[in-house]
Amino acid sequence: MLTDTLGMQPHSVPRAMTEADIADTVREHATAAKLALEAGFDGVELHGANGCLIEQVLNPIINSRTDGYGGSIEGRNRLALEIARATVAAIGRDRVGIRLSPFGVCNGTGEFPEVRAQYLTLAKSLSELGLLDIHLVDHSAMGAAPVPTDFKLALRAGFNGLFILCGGFDCASAEQALIDKRGDLIAFGRPFLANPDLVARMRKDAPLNPPDVATFYTPGAKGYTDYPPWRPDYSAAALLHGHVVNSPSSKCGRWASPSTKRAACSGRGSPFQSLDASENSSNAAIALAAYISDGPPPMYVATPSVSLTSSRVTPSLTSVCM
Repeated sequence: MLTDTLGMQPHSVPRAMTEADIADTVREHATAAKLALEAGFDGVELHGANGCLIEQVLNPIINSRTDGYGGSIEGRNRLALEIARATVAAIGRDRVGIRLSPFGVCNGTGEFPEVRAQYLTLAKSLSELGLLDIHLVDHSAMGAAPVPTDFKLALRAGFNGLFILCGGFDCASAEQALIDKRGDLIAFGRPFLANPDLVARMRKDAPLNPPDVATFYTPGAKGYTDYPPWRPDYSAAALLHGHVVNSPSSKCGRWASPSTKRAACSGRGSPFQSLDASENSSNAAIALAAYISDGPPPMYVATPSVSLTSSRVTPSLTSVCM
């Protein structure tokens, strides 16, 4: 088990969850969602991706159960749906989304023969529950196999809520995906960590700080709160310290190694509340969004969503990843 300060440490021998364990887990998600709203968040995102618990049950490579939580598409979908149902009952369907990574290869997961049927069935059931969104992860920008385009479109068509795409987008490709109606929102990841003022930079086509991969998943402020802000006369000094990409390569600029963290960017017509905010006031909120979704994330993370159109990028709702 990886720890921040002591590195790899021994852990207890894993065992299969009992049905009582599963019932406790479902209740814990509902309780955590209520506490998130009490703490001031607008909603929660259930973490069904990146090899975390929900995806472990979804994936037959890991899930070898022979009871009602395994053995079939319906059985493997059961935990995700029970957690979603309980969370919706606790805080309301308009405050609950879910993050999914079909075709993901994190923590022992991988493609399996029924992957398309499994997730299309799940999307239909989640749609019937009235979930706000599905947040689809595609790690191909980091070397994993891509999620097939036709499958993404089928998943979008089978779900009545918002459909969030993430993975390897820059400003220009995100805008094009919205124009093409491949998704309702686009999620950015590591650029937010390296650029707490990402919204201001996108507005002004400014160069972006590349993320320092060596500081990912490490304790302390380095790599989290020490990236330099952008100022019109600041780029040369920042370049001397190796922080800023030399020059934007497109209308929207670019960053080194774009990736798949979160802070959703919504397209036109999104029901997300749009808030006019100054660049400075948005920076603190966006900095809070910076967590790395390329591996196992923290348990609870604030995620401001921002609205992205050709003319404006503004912070909006906050949610927690569970």
